[in-house]
This record gives sequence, structure tokens and C-alpha cells, in this order.
Amino acid sequence: MERCGTAPVEGNDTIFLGNIDKNWKNEDVVKLLQEIGIDKIDKVTVMVDPSNIERNRGFAFLELETNKDAQLAYKKLQKKDVFGKHQNIKVAWAEPLNEPDEDEMLKVKTVYAEYIPSSWEEEKVRDCFKKFGEIESVVLARNLRSSKRKDFAFVKYTTREAALECIESFSREPLHDAECKVKVKVSLAKPIPKGKQIKRVSDPLSKDISNQKPKATKRGYSLHIPMVVIFFHH
Repeated sequence: MERCGTAPVEGNDTIFLGNIDKNWKNEDVVKLLQEIGIDKIDKVTVMVDPSNIERNRGFAFLELETNKDAQLAYKKLQKKDVFGKHQNIKVAWAEPLNEPDEDEMLKVKTVYAEYIPSSWEEEKVRDCFKKFGEIESVVLARNLRSSKRKDFAFVKYTTREAALECIESFSREPLHDAECKVKVKVSLAKPIPKGKQIKRVSDPLSKDISNQKPKATKRGYSLHIPMVVIFFHH
């Protein structure tokens, strides 16, 4: 993957903040930034932990009013000890995504299933998804060497109709089992745009936070948020 130093992507006005206190809300981050002297704040988004809405996932996005404001804020946030007692906070430019074109999305036959229990093997995943149509393949995250997360799977159907039926059906009807209660999110998987690479533009410490997949949510940036939430009662 091409690395581009610390120069922001043209038009980027969004900064990623990693390793924040998981008890913080949006207003806590805003207060800290204002104490540091960051102004021209357009929006702060603390990403909520889906398994516990009272806590966050350990990172947030800071959106500034303009690209210039973002560059000034980024420079200020690079200063030593700027966060005081919260020195573990990491700062990086949010990672832009090259969105697949519409024609490619219309060909997708794969469902991305998030928050798969660690106890589920491929056979269990197939059992839960096979009623929507013939499954061509199942790939578990734990079998992907490059994946930091291990709680998702890709389910590829032989037809697009089956994939769409899966998503539509899950939004209407929870599945039930007998062991534990979990929740799973599903969406159509996004194909990698042909001939394009995602550029990770971050500080030299980005290695520490790369497993958090920073992707901003504004003006050409997107956060992968699946379409529906399904509650399983195992």
C-alpha cells in the first residue's frame, strides 16, 4: 500500500483521533480540543461501541470547517504533550476511500456479516445463511492473515438475488439459536475499485492505529456502516 507521509489529501478536512478514553462522549472530545486551542470545529463524531452504547470504540473523527483549518489543527495536535495527561491519543489524517462505481456494485453477490461469534465455524455460518440461496463460498475473518479483526465473514452467493434476499430477510426476521445472545450486522460487500488504491495518509505512528481503519464520513470519505442490525438469540 502506498504511503504518503504526513501531507493531507487535497480537500481533506477530517482528522482521526485514536486511543481516546472509551467513556468519552462527543462533548468530552470537543471540550478537550477547545482547551488545547482548536477552533473552527465543524463536527466531532465519537464512534459508539455497538455492543455497549454507553462506551465508544476508542476513536473519533474531528471535522474542521475548511481544509486550511484542518491543516492548522493537525499541526497543533502534533506538538509534544499537547494532550496533557491523555498522551496516548494518536492523531492521523482520516483515510479516504475510493468508492466502487455503481456498475460494480450492481454485480455484488457477497454479503459482509459483522460481529460473528468466535465460536462459529464455517459450517455454522453456512447454516445461518443458506436459506436465502445457494452459497458459493464462506470466508471467515480469522482465516484472513491481513485482518486484525476476527469477528466478521464474507458469504458469497451464486446469485445477487440471494444476497439481496439475505439482507432484506435479516432486517425483518431475527434468527434464533440456543446458546448465547449476539447481534450481527450485514450489508453488501464493497468490491475494490479497479485500478485504484486506497491511500493511507497518516502520521508515522499510524501503524499503532491501523487496525482501527480510520475512514471519515464527510465529503468523499466514508465509514463502513452495515445496513441493518440483526439480533440472534443462541
